[in-house]
Amino acid sequence: MPETEARGEVETRGRWDGASGVKPDHKNPDHKNLDRKYMTEGLPERSTGDKSDGTAAYYDISLLKAPVWTPEVGVYFFLGGLSSSAFSLARMADRFGRGRYRNVAKAGTLIAALAALPCAPLLIKDLGDPKRFHHMLRVWKPSSPMNLGSWTLTAYTGMGAIAALRELLRVLRHDAPLTGAARAVDETAGVVADAAGIPLGLLLAGYTGILLSTTATPIWSRNSWIGALFSASAVSAGTGAVRLVLEVTGQEGPGTEALAKVETAARAAEVVCHAGFLSAAGPLAKPLTEGKEKTAYLAGAIGAGIVLPELLNRLPVPTPYRHGLKIAAGVLGLIGGYALRAAFVAAGKPSALDPDAARLATGEKGGTA
Repeated sequence: MPETEARGEVETRGRWDGASGVKPDHKNPDHKNLDRKYMTEGLPERSTGDKSDGTAAYYDISLLKAPVWTPEVGVYFFLGGLSSSAFSLARMADRFGRGRYRNVAKAGTLIAALAALPCAPLLIKDLGDPKRFHHMLRVWKPSSPMNLGSWTLTAYTGMGAIAALRELLRVLRHDAPLTGAARAVDETAGVVADAAGIPLGLLLAGYTGILLSTTATPIWSRNSWIGALFSASAVSAGTGAVRLVLEVTGQEGPGTEALAKVETAARAAEVVCHAGFLSAAGPLAKPLTEGKEKTAYLAGAIGAGIVLPELLNRLPVPTPYRHGLKIAAGVLGLIGGYALRAAFVAAGKPSALDPDAARLATGEKGGTA
């Protein structure tokens, strides 16, 4: 306001400060009952005034806007993680398994390609305009998780398509060996797809969690455990999907036994990452542990995704029932993997709209747990 008006307001509001304008003069007895929201040291305390008129006090308004991500994002996160892990496991099984895990390589490569197909359309749908996805590929900016993720998804999908095509041709020729130029082309394509696709898959498995942690949303912000959690969950989901297909099609053997060990190790890593995330998040994790997403997180991600599958795989039941329990465990594991991403994405909105969480996450004084 103009200085003349501000000086006039001093008479009713406080004292004049040339740099800051009007300030309450608490040394003046005439102003000792001024509302504490005009204090200049620290932040104002939470207003306890009457809200019957429907107005919101300063501390009732969040500093942040809620994320606008739709449920499709959770599906994209899940399928991308499943695909990338299934691909990495399958290609390493084919490359280093010496033929023992041929069924794992074939099933994993094809599952990875099928799971990757909807990822780009889901991401484009969330962006709202196909041109936005195209525009992100016009520049290379690895410091941007969104840009890096778009490039990773595009490149990984290409490598996955090459590997899947090789597997399909191999199935059509009933694994008959190639000769001459055809063999050279096939082997070259396999080396390129594996050398580029495996690291791209590993990056895709964890980048979605890192993307969340770089946002300002309190429950996600600066929590380094989310990337590790999503990576461990992706390995669990990808391994579980391949194992489930092999179990359903009756291809049990060394491959499914090896996958079971990898799956258990991935779930153990998930437990550690869940504990690390909750410890680092503290009261900021309330939307997952106490809010609407409590059931999806605790019963879905942890119960169905970790606890129940391990229990079902270890129940001392007669042999005829083990097959069914293994299939049930595989299905529950996939449900839990999706529930984890869906719960995390959905928890972003109430977290961002919580004024206490927003101040706590941004380091402002006055936030309460």
